[in-house]
Amino acid sequence: MRASHVSFRAIGFYVVTLSLMVLLFGLSIRLGTYTLSFEEIWAAFQPDDKNYFTLMEYRLPRAVLAILLGGALAISGVLVQSVVRNPLASPDILGINNAAGLIAVSVLMFLPNLAFYWMPIFAFLGGVLSFVILWIVCGFNFRPIKMAIIGVALSALWAAISHYLMLTNPVEINTAMLWLTGSLWGAAGLI
Repeated sequence: MRASHVSFRAIGFYVVTLSLMVLLFGLSIRLGTYTLSFEEIWAAFQPDDKNYFTLMEYRLPRAVLAILLGGALAISGVLVQSVVRNPLASPDILGINNAAGLIAVSVLMFLPNLAFYWMPIFAFLGGVLSFVILWIVCGFNFRPIKMAIIGVALSALWAAISHYLMLTNPVEINTAMLWLTGSLWGAAGLI
């Protein structure tokens, strides 16, 4: 009896979550500078419609990309928790995201003419380097409490250095903040 109760709860959770995602997907396509009715959205799938460009070049690609990126973030969180065998582990607690942000800010400050497509590569390498440093400091083992405490300390260190760099270079602060917070504004024409 207990097992069926848990599975009904899990199914209910997934149904509610999926329904919420579909609702928000629909709202993100419908709402914008001007609101499209559901009839206008349906008609906008035809290339000769006046709203075709808005839907296919801006709203739909951004909505699809938001779902894909959300799924990728969820998978990365599960992978981090699986690798370190710690259900509390997350990229922010382990310092991975702040190290990636630090490297991205450093590249923006010290290599401003570098092509923008190099930024994710450097940020990824910064995250990997942070994890390696954490692993070395923890003595090459994944004891959950030790990793969490050292990870939070490293995360604070990376964030402090990153903020220092941004405050000492006010010209680049807007670009750095855009990189650190993320945006889907460039997701156009993907479909």
